[in-house]
Amino acid sequence: MIHEHVKSFAWGVEPYDKPNTIYIERHEPNLSSTVLRSTDFFQTRENKEILLEEVEDFQLRDKYLFATKSGPLSGDQLQTSVQLWVSFNRKPMQAAQFATRHPIKEYYIADTSEDQVFVCVTYSNNSTSLYISEAEGLHFSLTLENILYYSPGGAGSDTLVRYFASEPFADFHRVEGIPGVYITTLINGSFSDENMRSVITFDKGGTWEFLQPPEYTHYGEKINCELSLGCSLHLAQRLSQLLNFQLRRMPILSKESAPGLIIATGSVGKNMASKMNVYVSSSAGVRWQEVRKRQTLMWG
Repeated sequence: MIHEHVKSFAWGVEPYDKPNTIYIERHEPNLSSTVLRSTDFFQTRENKEILLEEVEDFQLRDKYLFATKSGPLSGDQLQTSVQLWVSFNRKPMQAAQFATRHPIKEYYIADTSEDQVFVCVTYSNNSTSLYISEAEGLHFSLTLENILYYSPGGAGSDTLVRYFASEPFADFHRVEGIPGVYITTLINGSFSDENMRSVITFDKGGTWEFLQPPEYTHYGEKINCELSLGCSLHLAQRLSQLLNFQLRRMPILSKESAPGLIIATGSVGKNMASKMNVYVSSSAGVRWQEVRKRQTLMWG
């Protein structure tokens, strides 16, 4: 036996960790957790290190370590807020700073692949905003409000999605092969297609815009849809698939080996409630074409 009372564990990642490094989140009698690290499977004291105490959750993502703790809200000792603690390149963990005065209920690490951290932050009213950090993941700025995020026991847990999803997720897709391009879903109200719209960024969250609709259908017919009139292209992601599982809506597909190519099921209109078709972009999401009047597609 390596250790007792283990809530979760993760193997170290080279080159950030030494060989045989293991991280353990250990249950404590006060119902919190302690994060520990060992390079010899906890055989000796000198190779064991306590990283952080009174932790609620812990996660390792390549060069980053993340943990959450509850504490008083900055500037208001009477309110409690969840704090995100971060380690970059295995430096000591520090509390991250967010440009908000609202109590925070939950964090979801959306992406760490481009030397910055995208985090979904859920407030006490269950609305979720997207924040982005500098390289070390310690200082976060707001990049987008009201993005679609599901959490068991939290946002969206009163919908049918609870029967199909046991883990939290965000409708957030990084377009592989082209740095800085991401597609996410905005939510305005309850979890339904009528309240969902897609947006895209080409500069890693600096600006977001609605997706340009295609000009013609697969049959060459003109599509009457103008961004200036609130009409755009919307792409199905995880939530739309779960809400409409019988319709076989596929996820957004992109690959490092095919830079700029995106294939997805989606709809054209003021929201995602319109009929779904298959769309493709060869320009990393700048322009789109309708390629099929069906929703089924394959990706090898």
